Amino acid sequence: VIAKIDSTNGDVLRVTPYAMSVSTITAAHGIAVDSDGGVYVCGIKPYAKDAVVAKFSETGVLLWETVVGTTGHDSCDALALTSDAVYAVGNMADWSAKPELSPTELGITGSGGAQNDVFVLQLGKSDGSITWATSVHGMGRDIGTGIAVSGTDIFIAATLSTGATWPG
Repeated sequence: VIAKIDSTNGDVLRVTPYAMSVSTITAAHGIAVDSDGGVYVCGIKPYAKDAVVAKFSETGVLLWETVVGTTGHDSCDALALTSDAVYAVGNMADWSAKPELSPTELGITGSGGAQNDVFVLQLGKSDGSITWATSVHGMGRDIGTGIAVSGTDIFIAATLSTGATWPG
């Protein structure tokens, strides 16, 4: 659900079941709201276990969704917004399994660790199209858990395995 709560007294103002008609997200991991009332949610797509970022209107109507995933268990775990972009961080299990969503197709170089890789995406706020992507990987499980934007800088919180490196 998307729940709107009054910050002054904690009253629940509205609860909107966002996945009832479109089954967009089974596990919501992150949420952000823009100045226009757009609600951005990230998490896991049902059944496919792919990472998903979705934009809803203030009343809970799905405006767009972007799905990125492999044949493994993938997730989007946190979001940050600027005036014109959505930034997402999450984890991908097996890049080689879906060539159409491969690091090359997403513009990522140097991915392909032994287990999960952390991904970072920039998406357009108006339509959810992926503007750019990057990843970090080590020899084990790498987990991206948080993201923040300050000016032109992006900060990522992650747990990285031995030998983890950013490309470039």
